[in-house]
Formats: sequence, structure tokens, C-alpha cells
Amino acid sequence: MPRYSTRLLVHYLKFWDVPVSAYFIPSFSADYWQRLLVEFNANLPRFEVMVRVAPEVLPRLRYAGYFAKIEQIGSPDAAGWIPVAMRFDAQEAACAYVLGFGAQMKVLEPLELRDSIVQTAKEAIALYTKG
Repeated sequence: MPRYSTRLLVHYLKFWDVPVSAYFIPSFSADYWQRLLVEFNANLPRFEVMVRVAPEVLPRLRYAGYFAKIEQIGSPDAAGWIPVAMRFDAQEAACAYVLGFGAQMKVLEPLELRDSIVQTAKEAIALYTKG
């Protein structure tokens, strides 16, 4: 079974300016479509992230974003926070996702994502503190 829907495939094709009509040939078979989806999924970008989340956030992770995939959930640490391995399509998507949880989620790795979050937060603070 494909990991992504036809709707997502069409979204990516349009985003990358690929003529969608090229993929919707009336005479193609189900096998052709399956091969196309497998190839599409294999070529999706992967940006892997390790975060630490507050316990109350864990139930919301599954519903927080279409492009965020949970890879593994660890055991809570002494403070009750839970390590979670996640996967995104791009660093920008991961940054927006993490920022959406505010102080209830902390990036452990990669370090470049942490730097991006700090920079984006500074820009937001500057925006809201200017008259």
C-alpha cells in the first residue's frame, strides 16, 4: 500500500511544475500507477529530526501536521519528557512544526534545525516588538 495518496502526488507534481497531465494517461494500468507511487515515495526528500516533547503534547503529535511523520517514540526521561524521532520533507517544514509547539517541544538534533528555530524566533520577536 502506498504511503502517500494520489492527492499528495498531484500536490508535489504541481509544486515542482511537473505537468500533471503527463501522469494521468487514460490507458495506464494499476501496476503502472503502483510503480509510479513507489518511485515517487522513494524519491521524496527526507529530513530526520530528534525532539523531546512534554507529556501533554504526545497525543497531539499525530494530528499536528500532514508532512510530519513519527518514526519512533522513546521512554519518558526523569522529568517526564519523551524523545521522539520524526521525519519531514524539508528543514523549513520541521522548523514551522516545532515552533508551533512553543516551549513544549525541543529539538535535540540536528543542530542546524536548532539554529534555524532560534533565528526564526528572533525574527518573530523583532516583528512583534517593532512599533
